[in-house]
Amino acid sequence: MSTPAVIKPREIRVFLSSTFKDMEVERNHLIKSVFPKVRAACQARQVGFTEIDLRWGVTEEQSQNGATVEICLSEIDRCRDFPPFFIGFLGERYGWIPRESDLSSFWERHSDSIYQSPIRAAVARGISVTELEMELGVLGEGAAERLHGQALFLLRERSFTDQIYAEATGRPADPSDPSYYDPAGDRLATLKARIRNSAFLEVDGYTDIAQFGQAIEGYLMAQLEQHFPLDVVPSPFERMQAAHAVFRFHRLHNFLPRPEIVEQVLQALIRRQAKPALGPLLLAGPSGQGKSALMADLARVDWWRHPLGVH
Repeated sequence: MSTPAVIKPREIRVFLSSTFKDMEVERNHLIKSVFPKVRAACQARQVGFTEIDLRWGVTEEQSQNGATVEICLSEIDRCRDFPPFFIGFLGERYGWIPRESDLSSFWERHSDSIYQSPIRAAVARGISVTELEMELGVLGEGAAERLHGQALFLLRERSFTDQIYAEATGRPADPSDPSYYDPAGDRLATLKARIRNSAFLEVDGYTDIAQFGQAIEGYLMAQLEQHFPLDVVPSPFERMQAAHAVFRFHRLHNFLPRPEIVEQVLQALIRRQAKPALGPLLLAGPSGQGKSALMADLARVDWWRHPLGVH
């Protein structure tokens, strides 16, 4: 069964990938200034908008376990369908590099995780969780195609990091402070080179928060217009029909009709068409027996036009 075109969800999900404390200024600006504008534009088009920022309100120490890493990777996969958007931004930190010992207790409880293989491979290679997100989301082989090319990267200018550090700490820039400056040898430079060699680098060296926010706002607004033009906003009736189509599709995905039950219901419908005084039909039965699937199947039958039982 092919998925009907009408069930395309009117929703946008954006996954944000960055390091932690050193990028709080950017995340605060997105949450407080950029995303409210995007959300308002989405609402005008009857489109849902959700930002996925798993670093919001979480310390780096709290995030350093396999469960958090798994959630990040699963959310990237979810964002591929609504339509997919991935926004990554980096400053002067490479990010947390997990070790086998960091994840040992997680593996004991989640040995069947579908993300175990890529996470273990990242541990073996010695790459950070941030690079793992960017690799699985966009930079890895075939990833951009699965994301349909809808991704954006922004790299912060070193001087802006120095300014943010000074404002946050009250001290001059200190390259020895790993909370803002941690290139992890040449790993950060290598990751930035991968980003620069991709097709998704929007700003290479933004120097203030306004430039950062404007780039992301402009990108999301353009994507919103591309996927959900303002002149084709569905009417309430069309939205209701689309919701019904989604419901029918999922109910019928693995539906096996029972001809004898279908025939009984069709006979009852035909009798009531001839004698409306018989009143409405009530289809009842134990939960999980397929009542909704049966009704979804019957909705495809022009029972008043065709011979009994003909679909």
